[in-house]
Amino acid sequence: MGQAIRCESKQKCLRIWEEECVEKEIQIILAEKYQKDIDDVNITVNRSNDNYAAGSVLFGQGGPGEGGMFLAAKIDNQWQVVFDGNGSIDCDKMRNEYQFPDEILQPNFCD
Repeated sequence: MGQAIRCESKQKCLRIWEEECVEKEIQIILAEKYQKDIDDVNITVNRSNDNYAAGSVLFGQGGPGEGGMFLAAKIDNQWQVVFDGNGSIDCDKMRNEYQFPDEILQPNFCD
C-alpha cells in the first residue's frame, strides 16, 4: 500500500487509504489543477466539518501571488475545491448552491 501521513486536522498520523485527511485530498486537487509538485503545495485548514473545509494554500516558499484561500465541499462523497484564489467570493452561491454553513464561511470569507 502506502505509508502513513501526518493529518494536522486530526492531529495524528493515519493511513490515507483507510481514513481520509481533508488536507491531503485538497493538496492533491490543487497540485493537479496548477500542475505543481505535491510537496510544493502547502495547505492549512482553518475550519472544517465532515462536508466542508476552508483555509489557505501556499505554493512553494511563498511570495506575491503564490498563495490564496480555498473553500472545499464534499460532493458525491468526494472533496472538491469550489473556490480558490484571492478574489471576491460569491457568498450567495456558496450558501445556496453548495449549502456552506456560516461557521465555515465566517468571518474570513463572508461576513
